[in-house]
Amino acid sequence: MKPAALGAAAFLAVAPAAAQVPAAGNGVAASVVYVQVFRAPYDWSQPWRQEPVSGVSGSGFLIDGGRILTNGHVIADARQVLVRRPDQASPYVATVEAAGDDCDLAVLRVADPAFARGLRPLAFGPLPRAGTRVNTYGFPLGGQDVSSTAGIVSRIESRGYVHSGADAHLVVQTDAAINPGNSGGPLLDSQGNVVGVNTAIYGPGGNIGIGFAMPINRAKQLMDGYQSGRKFEPPRLGVSGVFIAGDVAVALELPSEGGFLVDEIERGSSAEAAGLRGARRYVIIGNTEVGIGGDLILAVDGQAVDSSRALNRIISRKRPGDKAELTLFRGGRRVTLTVRLGVSGSETL
Repeated sequence: MKPAALGAAAFLAVAPAAAQVPAAGNGVAASVVYVQVFRAPYDWSQPWRQEPVSGVSGSGFLIDGGRILTNGHVIADARQVLVRRPDQASPYVATVEAAGDDCDLAVLRVADPAFARGLRPLAFGPLPRAGTRVNTYGFPLGGQDVSSTAGIVSRIESRGYVHSGADAHLVVQTDAAINPGNSGGPLLDSQGNVVGVNTAIYGPGGNIGIGFAMPINRAKQLMDGYQSGRKFEPPRLGVSGVFIAGDVAVALELPSEGGFLVDEIERGSSAEAAGLRGARRYVIIGNTEVGIGGDLILAVDGQAVDSSRALNRIISRKRPGDKAELTLFRGGRRVTLTVRLGVSGSETL
């Protein structure tokens, strides 16, 4: 099974039952909004045709500048977007100011200044660690009131994003119960800082207790690009290869703890600029052709590359322009190499 967005949205929440939180007197709940979208997707096999208009809903929350952050899949194919404060009955018309399909995030703006009056924008916090206690806010199954539930972060890992399906990036996993309509709502730590944007559940059409959120560093990158006029692009190293460890690594005369064995270096990538080395020849291991003689990436910034997803997970925590210190096994010895991350290249496992 793979992560799936439910209807307009899906979200991370936890607790035996959702607790209804009154908007009045609660700064967090008051800043979470109901997002209603009327959409009409195009039929790309027959682009002169358009699907009938349908209505979907999700959640969003107020950020600096009176803007609203939500999921990209909530507003996809939108013809009209309405947002409603939890303390008011009438909705406001919103426009999509920025959207990143790759990061599944979008920024909305309401022209009417009355919309944000009296509301507190939610602050971004750090990337949470496994075991962090979190709370989610949103509008599961629609509803009139903001719903809040509590849970913990189960792990941080790299997975494919539901909206684009293009590649894998960092996600925050929780054991929270998920319902349609919560996509785009905030995941907050105990200090009330947003540490993620709820987006998907695990399993098609059902909840088996695993949910995912976009990590807050993705939102920071989107906002940095939006405010500077640059397109959102995640950092890349620019290598392809395979994770090896144990007996396979020993058979290739490499450290048994293993790492990411570099096969090819993408031209023009950060890896090429830093001088990483690719495979010199190929061997068949099992039914797989493996390039050998290239660098084995053991760690990044001291964090062990100990699984097939670890390299992506560590790189995804950074921004384009950041430096990364790679610990490599090269020519029978360990060496350290510093790489400045760009936006070209991809890590293919």
